[in-house]
Order: sequence, then structure tokens, then C-alpha cells
Amino acid sequence: MNILLTRELKTCFEQLSIDKTCRVVVLTGAGKAFTSGIDVKYLSTVALGELSQIDDSARKALHLRRMIKRTQSCLRAVDQVNSN
Repeated sequence: MNILLTRELKTCFEQLSIDKTCRVVVLTGAGKAFTSGIDVKYLSTVALGELSQIDDSARKALHLRRMIKRTQSCLRAVDQVNSN
């Protein structure tokens, strides 16, 4: 999942969590490819490239934390649909 997809999924599932007419959500993929759950190309080039531009280790840690929090917020939005 890249950053755009993560944001879109988060928004979608936040909206679905308050939609009482929605009873089920089925996520499917196209093709026969396996996904690790994250866009590995994005992670290895863009995300890690961004980290390599930061010299200060504290700022690097904050940047990494923000990337992790974005992914977690998407997963939390999916989970909250189930709990409502």
C-alpha cells in the first residue's frame, strides 16, 4: 500500500464506520500478484530516500514515526468499522 492508498482507505473506512446502511465490505485485488501489504518499491525508494536526507537522528525518528502512524491510522479505521 502506498501513501495515497493508505489515506484513501482511512477516509473510506472512517465514513463507512458511521454509515448504518453498510453491513459488509469486501476488499479484493486484481490479478494474481501477492502483496506484502505495503508498496515495497515506495518504501525502498521514496520513504527511505526521505530518511536518508535527514541528518539529525531525532528528526529521522520523528519522520519514521509519522510514516508508521499513517499506516496504523488506516488499519485502525478498518478495525473500527468492525467494532461499530
